Amino acid sequence: MFGHLPKKAEIQPVAQTVADGNGPLPKLSIEYVTEYNINKEGDGLATSHAGSQCGYFSWKRAMKEFDKINIDGIYYHLPSRSEWRGIIPDFNNGKNIRFDQAEKTSDYSEQITIAGQTHAYTAAYRSDGCGIAYGLRFKGHSNVYLSAWRYAYKDHPDGEGKIVEVTARRLDPEFKGTVEDIARESWWSRDNGKDLSRVFPAADVTMPGSNDVCKAGVNGCYWSRSHDNGLGNAWFFCFDEVGAFSDYRCNQELTFFVRLFACE
Repeated sequence: MFGHLPKKAEIQPVAQTVADGNGPLPKLSIEYVTEYNINKEGDGLATSHAGSQCGYFSWKRAMKEFDKINIDGIYYHLPSRSEWRGIIPDFNNGKNIRFDQAEKTSDYSEQITIAGQTHAYTAAYRSDGCGIAYGLRFKGHSNVYLSAWRYAYKDHPDGEGKIVEVTARRLDPEFKGTVEDIARESWWSRDNGKDLSRVFPAADVTMPGSNDVCKAGVNGCYWSRSHDNGLGNAWFFCFDEVGAFSDYRCNQELTFFVRLFACE
């Protein structure tokens, strides 16, 4: 990833029940993400996280077919780069979400779109170098989305290569702790009944004009709707054994997985 690339059951988002004094808090960004990838046929959602059940799409096809789609009465869309940032942060020289070595990022500013609204937030990230990274995210905008995040790169439960499991836990808007408080497995093992998780399986990526597979079962790539001003590139979310990011330009002819976000 960091130098390797050229570089039917659906869970509907549910309202949070944690009150902020003026009614329920808004849904976290992770709640807008579908539980599964688009299926091989491209007409609905897969029913498991097995890569063999998921479809591969060029950017143009993904834009054409998933700009907005109704699946089982719910409208979804291909997310923008700034929507993906709400799940996986930008590259930041490889320091935000790192799996192969310890890293620290503090007071990191990120522009994120949730439910059509874009705001600036501050985050801090810590990586332990053992396949897990943590984030204290969404500080700002009255802290209505303030939450702790955990990113784990691990074996696929179905034996098909690797996955990244992303877990988010809402924090009280008045939370005064630091990223060091939440960057411990003991913290995540307690009071986790309301944690929200999404699993992203690795994909087999083929280069344009070639049948060679790049990092099969190790590298996961997912399109965004954001493109690079007609230069033939588009933005995407990617991960491998080194880390994960949502910031790199990639050739639109590559075929990646597609994960949709709910429109509301």
